[in-house]
Amino acid sequence: ISVGTVLSILGCQTGPVVVNPPDGTSGNTASGNTHVVQEGENLYRIALQYGLTWQQLAEANGISNPNSVFVGQVLRIP
Repeated sequence: ISVGTVLSILGCQTGPVVVNPPDGTSGNTASGNTHVVQEGENLYRIALQYGLTWQQLAEANGISNPNSVFVGQVLRIP
């Protein structure tokens, strides 16, 4: 299992389980940069880290409700 791998667990009602890097930072995948949402983060704060607007980040990830991100969610960074 590598960093950023999303695991589906039968019977899990809390969403996908994500394999995080040891330091809790973002990982890289073959398809590009990703960011694993951490406790206390929101789209606005994450977007600032990458020089984006929260709207750009939401659009790149197909997020219609900017308040719907959750801890452990893997976001694609455009």
